[in-house]
Amino acid sequence: MPEVMEVYRMAGDVDYVLRVAVADMAEYDAFYKRLIAIAPMKNVTSRFAMERMKYTTAYPLHPRAFRDRRAADNGDEE
Repeated sequence: MPEVMEVYRMAGDVDYVLRVAVADMAEYDAFYKRLIAIAPMKNVTSRFAMERMKYTTAYPLHPRAFRDRRAADNGDEE
């Protein structure tokens, strides 16, 4: 299923989250029908993003990056 961009196994009331990329609701409906045909599920809930507010692929790998970012956000300097 090439529409699936990411899959997460979750803790809590939702078991899995799939992030899918489709062009429109008709394409989503076709994807949904294929999905439930190959993996029968009791409950499927869908949510749709209206606007991307932030996107990055960068990971702050060094602990200092977290401290520096918090200080910058608070207007503090170390």
